[in-house]
Amino acid sequence: MNIDGVAVSQGIAMGHAHLLNKQIIKADYLSICTDVTAEVAIFHQTRLKLISHLQQLRDSSDINDTATELIEADILLLEDDEFISEVEQLISQWQFSTTAAVERCLRLHAYQISQLANQYLASRANDIESLSQRLIALFLNIETAFGQQISHEVVLFADDITPAEFSQLPLQHIKALVLKSTGVTSHTAILARAHGIPALFLCDYHHQVIEGDAVVVDALAGKLYINPDNNRQQQLADSGKAAQLAQQKLRQFINLPAQTLDGHSVKLLSNIGQLNQLDQIEQLGIDGIGLLRTELLFMGLKQAPTEEQQYQMYKQTVEAVTPKVVTIRTLDVGADKQLDYIHLDKQENPALGERGVRYSLHNPEQFMVQLRAILRASTLGCIRVMFPMINQVEELIDILDLLAQSKKQLKQQQLDYGKIELGIVVETPAAIINLPSMLPYLDFISIGSNDLSQYTLAVDRTNPVLSQQFSAFSPAIIQSIATVINLAKQQQISVSLCGELASDPRIAPILIGLGLDELSINIGTFLPVKAAICSGQYNHFTQQAAACLKSTKISQLAQYL
Repeated sequence: MNIDGVAVSQGIAMGHAHLLNKQIIKADYLSICTDVTAEVAIFHQTRLKLISHLQQLRDSSDINDTATELIEADILLLEDDEFISEVEQLISQWQFSTTAAVERCLRLHAYQISQLANQYLASRANDIESLSQRLIALFLNIETAFGQQISHEVVLFADDITPAEFSQLPLQHIKALVLKSTGVTSHTAILARAHGIPALFLCDYHHQVIEGDAVVVDALAGKLYINPDNNRQQQLADSGKAAQLAQQKLRQFINLPAQTLDGHSVKLLSNIGQLNQLDQIEQLGIDGIGLLRTELLFMGLKQAPTEEQQYQMYKQTVEAVTPKVVTIRTLDVGADKQLDYIHLDKQENPALGERGVRYSLHNPEQFMVQLRAILRASTLGCIRVMFPMINQVEELIDILDLLAQSKKQLKQQQLDYGKIELGIVVETPAAIINLPSMLPYLDFISIGSNDLSQYTLAVDRTNPVLSQQFSAFSPAIIQSIATVINLAKQQQISVSLCGELASDPRIAPILIGLGLDELSINIGTFLPVKAAICSGQYNHFTQQAAACLKSTKISQLAQYL
């Protein structure tokens, strides 16, 4: 028997099923608080005790940077003045017990978060529910050593696991993870990938898997096999070994220059959204950072990061990869990317609303904080900065004016800044049409193929049905990319591409054949892409690209993959 799931962390693992049943701790809604002062004091004592425990967990050497950020979010919520005030009010004015007041406040907060359109942020609701349970358990002195009863290697099954719970698991015993309800954009998915644990989410295993079943998690094909026969086990074992062997073979390309067999060199950079990915730049022989997604660095923060906080983030990034280039994309918020500290008005069509530089230009003071931090970090190494969702030259001129003001402010404060190269992310047909008017102001261009596909094909990129039907590898997109390259080359401006097309080993060589100078690739597919480029002839890539430009159907393009 097999069950479908969504593979969020790739790999194949075999083992025996362990079903994790989480204890539900009930709050006391029946008791009436008779000593408000004592009850409030106990609430604060318990809250501070949990904060202390989380801080110790955060500072543990066994916790990676991603888990640290998520634990920090729990600490910030426990320290939040509004949360504290709400609990105190329920205890003092309504005579709630501490457990009932805590549960009511955090459950309401979790519900509000769950209603957000952004799945990444909505998944935080589960984390808040878990935080409520831990705080109540601590108040009632109930032991909640989550997962610590696991003392041997297992494939772990659960309805859901929050990041805080994940951090308590004995990961050395977890061969794979199968969850019923967690979304593929959840923080737990990020942690599973960070730890290299094969994981299937959205897998409805209930009533089909029992404790101790022999199972195989195929997180390459998105399948869960229950009590497979010997032949199936052998097939899956062979697939796992083949995948591991293929990955090991790719490592031969780490120290090779990024060039084709006939000597054409390209720059292969990476897309970065978390500081804990920086070590891999050197480990994988990556040429630099082609896209630093600053909005991902800010996720989980309750307040806008200060200039000093941002400077430290960029400083850490530059120092980790110097002398290689760091390309910083300014805040790209809006549409499916939301931040806790930014409250945008409801928009009928957010993908066409206030996002990217539109938000930044509407909030110039906040924008200039980021610009000053970037400028200060530019004294430490090679920094490029690019602006997302630019459509017309007026926007670019306004940005350059704010950049000049930022430099003036730094001079007044006697703070140094270096030279930075300026670019834009080309993401709309309007940006392509208006590109000739913007090129005189630019040092480089990066093509954002994800949004370019969305706006050119009029397809919601978050719709799984439409996004499969209307592939980004389509004649309209290939023609658009070629147009951008030709316009830029006429002005001797370098061109990169930072969308998902660059991370596909089948498509990347064709993009190089179109004339791109750089590709910015997801770290997980960097070596397969590099191998595809280093193993081919540039002459062949240009021939493929020319043939693709003559294609009029998606089905015609598919033959080149």
